[in-house]
Amino acid sequence: MNLWPIADDGAAAIQRGLEAVSLPLRDRLAPTNGTFGVGLWLPAATAARLAASPDERRGLIEFLVAERLDAFTFNAFPSGDFHRAGLKEAVFLPDWATTARADFTRHVAQFGFEVARAAKWGPTRHLSISTHTGAHRGNLGLGDLALTVFRERAVRQMVATMGSLAASADAVPLVLGLEPEPRSLAGDTRELAALFDALDEAESEAGLAERAPNIGVCLDACHAAVEFETVDAARARALGLVRARPRPLAKLQFSSALTLERPGADPAGFAALLALDEPVYLHQVTGSGSTGLRRAADLGELREDSEPWLALDELRCHFHVPVDLERRAGLGTTSAFAGELLRAILAAPEQWGTSELHVEIETYTWSLGGVGPGLVDGIEAEYRHVIALLEAAGWSLSGGT
Repeated sequence: MNLWPIADDGAAAIQRGLEAVSLPLRDRLAPTNGTFGVGLWLPAATAARLAASPDERRGLIEFLVAERLDAFTFNAFPSGDFHRAGLKEAVFLPDWATTARADFTRHVAQFGFEVARAAKWGPTRHLSISTHTGAHRGNLGLGDLALTVFRERAVRQMVATMGSLAASADAVPLVLGLEPEPRSLAGDTRELAALFDALDEAESEAGLAERAPNIGVCLDACHAAVEFETVDAARARALGLVRARPRPLAKLQFSSALTLERPGADPAGFAALLALDEPVYLHQVTGSGSTGLRRAADLGELREDSEPWLALDELRCHFHVPVDLERRAGLGTTSAFAGELLRAILAAPEQWGTSELHVEIETYTWSLGGVGPGLVDGIEAEYRHVIALLEAAGWSLSGGT
């Protein structure tokens, strides 16, 4: 589970969120022993505050350990104000060409290292941190040549950041997962390959190709589905099976998008999709038809010019819906795609590039669109759905979730 605190008042906000959501889930899903896995988001201001305050940092870590909460993965994508109206593509700011993005990532990693040491992680564990692939293309407004120059600046910043963490990562392995997202610098795993080519070169120039903490992939099932990636292609490209130098899978974000088949024949469904347009989150849309894929930066574009979208065979929308649902708000979901992707990755652990697989359930739109059950009940249903998929694939959970 990825926990998104609303307020940004340091460790207190993180702890309140954990007490309200994670502890009840732990009691339901891991009531007696072992640890309960949580994914944490530390806003940039909170991460900086924790880095500067040993007492506050120590208190939060002691709480995590005492309550059996295993903070094994962190989200360092949004830097703050994640739920504010008008956020949209600004969620990608600061971009990876700035020192602010580097500082944010370092502060999160340093906190994660301290968590791992306090919890006495074993030698097969690794810390995963997800981040975006550099920037949102809409924030850049650049041509192909300028995009190439920006990509080179961004990857040099990534490499320098990871190089600065190398000493700590010798004790606690770290994998920074670059997360492809539609309309970003790497919109899918195919475009991620070009970014990795630039990373290979930057690491070699810095003399860090062998020693630096790993930069790998955060594979988001929702994003891959929106871009109509096939399970086999997304898995192969994410795991680096088509590259001379594979990169590790930092984590799989088990997430689900909305889908609408034959929109021209389903006016109610198309209206339901348009009704989900709102001012906070990005809802990139990709449509598939006989002439290929058609892309929109957000749902509003479909309202402005609906005719070409109604002629397509299927629309998929970046809207993270509860992962256990096959339908929501009169629309289909890509939950089945996420399940297939999980099974494909579980079938080949030798390809992960790590000793353990990090699976993170990521749904952050609970406040949108009339959620039926309460928040804890809804997230519990997501957990049980994913646990059932793991067990059906022959994987057992021992000592917690």
